[in-house]
Amino acid sequence: MKLIICLIFIALQLNGQPVKTYQGAFNSRLTTGKATYQYTENDNYERIYCGSFKYIADKNYMNITGGFKNNLKEGLWKFTVTNYPVFLAVQNGTASGSYKLGKMDGKWSYFSHILGTSQEYDQKINSKAIFSNGNLIGHFEYNETNKTSTSIFIKGKFNENGLFDSTWIIKAITDNGIVFENIRKYKNGVLYFQLFRNVGTGEILLKFDESASIENIDKCAKETVDFVPGPINNGKDLNEELYMIIAFWTNMRTMDSSPPINFQYEIQQGSIESKFYHEFQIIK
Repeated sequence: MKLIICLIFIALQLNGQPVKTYQGAFNSRLTTGKATYQYTENDNYERIYCGSFKYIADKNYMNITGGFKNNLKEGLWKFTVTNYPVFLAVQNGTASGSYKLGKMDGKWSYFSHILGTSQEYDQKINSKAIFSNGNLIGHFEYNETNKTSTSIFIKGKFNENGLFDSTWIIKAITDNGIVFENIRKYKNGVLYFQLFRNVGTGEILLKFDESASIENIDKCAKETVDFVPGPINNGKDLNEELYMIIAFWTNMRTMDSSPPINFQYEIQQGSIESKFYHEFQIIK
C-alpha cells in the first residue's frame, strides 16, 4: 500500500504538474453556480481538466456530474435540470450518456418537461440516440408532445458512417388532432423516396420516388441539399423539424435561450462537437 501511494505521489509531481482541486464559483453555458473538479496547469498556465467534475447551479437549477481525461470529457455524464426558468415556463429534465476522447459515444437519453406558469403550455420530450466517435449511428427516436401546439414523433436509423439510412417516419399531430406523416427512405445518406400525406383524409401532398435508381445509387450523381419543404396547415415544416431535432443533438450552439434547452451541452469544456451530415439527393 505504501508503495502504491508513493508511486501515485511521484506520478502527480512529474513535469511539475501536480493535480489540484478547484472548488468555487463557475459558470456553465447558461447559468452560474459552483463547481468542484481536478486539474493540472502546463508551463503556459493553461488549465487541463482531469478527474471527476461536479457542478451545481444557483438555486439548484442544474446538477451535472462527469469526468475528464487530458482535458477531454470521458466516461459517464449525467445532467439534471430542476425548475429552470424558460420565458413564462419552467423546465425539468435529465440527460445522460458517455463520452470518449471528448466525443459523445454509446447510448444517450434525454427527457424534458416544460410547463407554463399558467399551465396552458405543456411540452414533454423523450429522445434516444446512439453515438460512435461523435457520429450518430443506429436507431434514433424523438417524441415531443405539446398541449397547445403540434406534437412531433420521429423514428429512423443512421448507418455506421453517420448517414441517414433505411426508412424514417415523421409524424405531426396538430393541436386540433390532424395527423400528417412524412415517410422518407434513404440509402447511405441519399434520399430516394418521400411521401408526405394527410393521414386523416389520405391526401398525398408530396411524393417522389427514385427507387429504380437505388441499385446503381453509387453511380448516380449526388448533391447535398437542404430538406425538401413539406409544410402543414399551421406553418410547421416536418423536414425543417427533422433537421432542427438532429441539430439539437449534435450542435452545441443550438437553442441557447429558447426552450427546450439542450442541457447536455451546458458544460462545453472538453467537448468535441458531434457531426451531422445533410442528406443527398439523386440528380440526373
